[in-house]
Amino acid sequence: MTVDESWEKVERWLARYAPEDELPEPAGRDDLARLSEQAGIRLPPDIEQSLLRHNGSGLVTVVPPGFVLYGVDEIARSYTEWHVLKSDEPVYVPIGSLGPLEMTVDTRTGHIGSYDPVQGYVRDDDPLGASFSALLAFVADALDSSPPWIAMLPGGEEWEATHEDADFPGTLSWTDEAGEPADWDMNSLNRRFGFTDDGNSS
Repeated sequence: MTVDESWEKVERWLARYAPEDELPEPAGRDDLARLSEQAGIRLPPDIEQSLLRHNGSGLVTVVPPGFVLYGVDEIARSYTEWHVLKSDEPVYVPIGSLGPLEMTVDTRTGHIGSYDPVQGYVRDDDPLGASFSALLAFVADALDSSPPWIAMLPGGEEWEATHEDADFPGTLSWTDEAGEPADWDMNSLNRRFGFTDDGNSS
């Protein structure tokens, strides 16, 4: 799945369920050139393509459990701080955040990781960390499925997308709280999947 195809799925979900969310307009190629010249970094192609679709995610928490994606200016600002404070890791570029936790990309390999002030740089060896495009496709497929929209993270963590957050209704939020027990209509399910309810048990 391409980055644009993934964004299309995310955009459809937001338009239908989270009309209060608004993604930023695209960055321009001149913005990417400026980032490269001023900060001295070149982002992997999939992240550049994402920025050319949306210059970050604004306040929209696209990636569970609640990461927002940086735009070009935020990447440059955060990388400048990163380069000064963490100069032993100059190839890691921050591309998003969840509070003090930053999502990073290894510009040599495209691998996604994270940085926090306590643990430092961390990269999990899981398929979602292989690239930004893989991570975005994972989110897109979760939102493109039938509800409930569950994202199963490595390690067995389950995060559910919701547009019914009490504090921010009409926006995309991720929750790890179990939903209400499903009220299954077994007769309807039996008909849907070709089973007959003849009262006999096998």
